[in-house]
Amino acid sequence: DAALRNQYSDLLFVVSAGNTGRAGARTIQDPADCKNPLAVGSSLSYGTDIRDGEEGIEYLADYSSRGPTQDNRMKPDIVAPGHFILAARANPDMKGSCDGLREPDIKTGVTGGPGVKYTTGTSMSAPVLAGTAAILRQYFEEGFCKSSQQCCGRKGCGTSMNPSGSLIKAVLMNGAQPLEKGVQYVPAGKVLEDQPLQAYDSNQGM
Repeated sequence: DAALRNQYSDLLFVVSAGNTGRAGARTIQDPADCKNPLAVGSSLSYGTDIRDGEEGIEYLADYSSRGPTQDNRMKPDIVAPGHFILAARANPDMKGSCDGLREPDIKTGVTGGPGVKYTTGTSMSAPVLAGTAAILRQYFEEGFCKSSQQCCGRKGCGTSMNPSGSLIKAVLMNGAQPLEKGVQYVPAGKVLEDQPLQAYDSNQGM
């Protein structure tokens, strides 16, 4: 926390919340329980990236680690799809191995190509947010916003700035939408009626 605040103020440290949520509250993992990193939990996916019986993106995956922290701070900060994410599995001896052969579909086991595979966990949802944060940083660096803090919506129409990690984190969290349904035991299990979700709670954060 001190290093991010004092030495690397323009760095946003994105970390996975952990996959121990089935044990209940206060299962958030180190370093996701630190104050300044962006701790990311896992929701389910949607479309061809869910199995039959899985309810979709408005549901938290039951394994996603929960807060609060030991000093009662809300964690995770945010959630993103992390259940059945198509990830690279490159074969260095095969050109174009990660390009995919056809539309992936977890229901039929089609992974899309020999160099890609479906993977599950908060270690998949964290990169989703890291990529989003990189795009957001580029938005500020390429001058889409004026120094008056008004965004004009075109590259170069405003002032190029080097945003702090705290600013990127704040924009991501305040732009998030809370999950509206519940927690589902995965894969394809029951919705856990005794674990309701609320906005700004320590199941899903923002």
